[in-house]
Amino acid sequence: MISDSTIYTYYSDKPYVRERNVFVYDKNKKLKELIIKNYSWKDTTTVYNSERKITYKYDAQSRLLEKAEYDRSGKLSSTDRYLYDNKGRKIKELYQTDTERYNRYSSYQYNQQGNVIESGIYNMGNEPQMKRTFKYNADNLLIERTYDIKNSKKLKALFSYDKKKQLVKVQQFINDKVYYVNEFVLDQKGNVLESMFYLPGNKPLVKHIHQIEYYD
Repeated sequence: MISDSTIYTYYSDKPYVRERNVFVYDKNKKLKELIIKNYSWKDTTTVYNSERKITYKYDAQSRLLEKAEYDRSGKLSSTDRYLYDNKGRKIKELYQTDTERYNRYSSYQYNQQGNVIESGIYNMGNEPQMKRTFKYNADNLLIERTYDIKNSKKLKALFSYDKKKQLVKVQQFINDKVYYVNEFVLDQKGNVLESMFYLPGNKPLVKHIHQIEYYD
């Protein structure tokens, strides 16, 4: 068994929160447990110390079967189960909380190339709560993604590529109206040199410049 930990510290004016994540792996180097510890200070006084734990179970093919989350008292707060088809592709996720048994689920559909073309979240009455669709070009690159959320806005993103199959443009839509456009300028190695955001009407919003140095 292998154990590792990562500490994240977030600062504001006061108080500030420190988070320590402990990762525990099984003999196959698959994540078995994630322990999340939060500490909060005000000056030098500890306000609270909370801990959550997430456990993971896998099948013989190392596919994730179950994820369980426990609160600071050790009580099970939620469980996610994962189902796969005979090709090893995830086709369903079942969600359970501490008060309801599998109150919703996600499903996935694939094309012949193995890409997800549709996924959605449904209640146990099979009523859609959110639906996502994905379209790909002849080079198997994602060119369109949509999010249709029940009783909410419909989101869509269009992706454009250059001759080298590198992403150079992303257009975001809300209810079929342009929300913003993100364009990229790449160097010969495919790294982003500039990233430009535009508002509707091609109005510049912000420009990011990346300085990259290469060494022999």
